Amino acid sequence: MAWEVASNESHNGEFTRYIFFCNTSDEPFGPVFYLNDCHDRVAFYTAWDELNFPDPRTLTSDLLWTHIILLKEHFGEDISEYLEE
Repeated sequence: MAWEVASNESHNGEFTRYIFFCNTSDEPFGPVFYLNDCHDRVAFYTAWDELNFPDPRTLTSDLLWTHIILLKEHFGEDISEYLEE
């Protein structure tokens, strides 16, 4: 029993959309999100491991979103819109 991400491109490859899912039940979980500078799942999994993130199924919705924002930052995306003032 494990988790995976599925991804697809939109707007002629300009955006890369991701979603988490449990690969045993084929049930998605968490938000659909964009990592526009992470163009393949190998890079995604490598970054998740490098950042020492836990199994995403164990995270609350808020914590999962925080980890997604940290991934955006890891891939060089501007995260200022996500930071509270």
